[in-house]
Amino acid sequence: MSNWIGSISQVLAERQHKGLRFLEVEVLRILTDICEAVSRLHHCETPIIHRDLKIENLLIDSRRNVVLCDFGSATSRILHPAKHGTLRCQEEIEK
Repeated sequence: MSNWIGSISQVLAERQHKGLRFLEVEVLRILTDICEAVSRLHHCETPIIHRDLKIENLLIDSRRNVVLCDFGSATSRILHPAKHGTLRCQEEIEK
C-alpha cells in the first residue's frame, strides 16, 4: 500500500516555499507516469478521456509514483469533427 504525499500541486508549493525545485529527473519521471496513465486510459477496450488533466489531479506517493485521479469529468464518448462537426466537439470539450 502506498503512502500518499499529496498532489503534485501541493508538493510543488511546498518546494517553492522552501526555495527548492523539482530535479530534471523527477520532472521526466512525473511526465512519463502521466503519459503512461493517459495512454492506458485511451487504449482501454472502451477508451476513457479524462478531460481534467491538471497538477491538482495528479497524486504522488512516497515512492514518487504519480497517479491520475478525479475522473468526475471523464467520458468514453469520442466525437470526430468530420462526423459530429467542430462546434459540437468544441461544446463537449468545454463541458
